[in-house]
Amino acid sequence: MENLSEKFDRLFKRISDKNFLNTNSNSARTPFLISPYNAKQEIEMLDSIESLKNKLRNHKIEISEINLFNICCKLLEKNNRMEFEKIGGG
Repeated sequence: MENLSEKFDRLFKRISDKNFLNTNSNSARTPFLISPYNAKQEIEMLDSIESLKNKLRNHKIEISEINLFNICCKLLEKNNRMEFEKIGGG
């Protein structure tokens, strides 16, 4: 499995890089980054994401977090393409 500490160090360097952040006011371009991870690391990832967001805020970098997995699940559920099993016999 990937070392999350190293991964988030790389993510911070990438996101805080001036070339990544530099958007020209005449452009509709918004810098974004998608970072996949092993589902077995979910709990550790949630903590790491919060730490990264705090670190970026401390460096005066505004960010928005979008959870693509949650968005996809909601869309699938809304369009009756996905059913969730109830756990525990309920």
